Amino acid sequence: MPTQGGPPTDKAVMIIGAMKCGTTSLYRQLAQHPQVCAARAKETEYFSQWQGHRSAVASYADLFDFDPRRHRVTLEASTGYTKFPQEQGVAERIQAAGLRPWLVYLLRDPLERIASHIRHVAEHADATAGWPFAAEYLLHLSMYHRQLAPFARCFGRDRLLLLDFDEYVRDPLQTLRHLERWVGLSPHDAYDLRPAHRSGQPALAAGWRGRLQRLRRGLRQRAQSHPRHALEAHERAFIRNALAADMAALQRDYGVAVERWGFGEDAVSAA
Repeated sequence: MPTQGGPPTDKAVMIIGAMKCGTTSLYRQLAQHPQVCAARAKETEYFSQWQGHRSAVASYADLFDFDPRRHRVTLEASTGYTKFPQEQGVAERIQAAGLRPWLVYLLRDPLERIASHIRHVAEHADATAGWPFAAEYLLHLSMYHRQLAPFARCFGRDRLLLLDFDEYVRDPLQTLRHLERWVGLSPHDAYDLRPAHRSGQPALAAGWRGRLQRLRRGLRQRAQSHPRHALEAHERAFIRNALAADMAALQRDYGVAVERWGFGEDAVSAA
């Protein structure tokens, strides 16, 4: 059913994360499909509360120039939707808006994701905080099962598509073909498959600006002290231990092979 004067409520494709897992490249590539109506801004963050670059429009439909004669789905990519506990109630707000979206979530070795996050902050931030909060923040974003849980509750696992970052990097066209089939798009043969590179950072919401500035300062100092941005052995062990239960739940409930990321049977038994 379409919203009043807008796109169908069950044809919204949302790339919801995870951060530093290829969401920008995937969005920009899928947006090239002629049957896809991409949002005017990639990260609308319409259903977020603490992302400073949230799009301010009267309704979700206002984010798109949807033409039912040629478009089948809308597309946005907002990694703020899976930044619990900073962002809470996102899935419930999407549901309350009457939407039944197709939800895309990219998974990456969590240690590589964290290292990439540190590099990103070191390269782009000029402000920041202490490593204890930084560690907590980075770990939360790598607890994939925890981030997915509210979306699974609200929309069911059949509306969640989990994609592997490494497989996407190796063969982006295969990933796009999978997505096309999943949401009912015709095959498109003219994708520009070059990866996207972001520049700059969006503004921060006032409520989290100071806290995230301290985080960035700590991460930048941490990264600059290790020019290769490599995690040390004790840090890797700490992260694996902290994420063990979440990785076990991810394997149990979604069939994700977490052993490839170094979470063995001892970690899986933590569930």
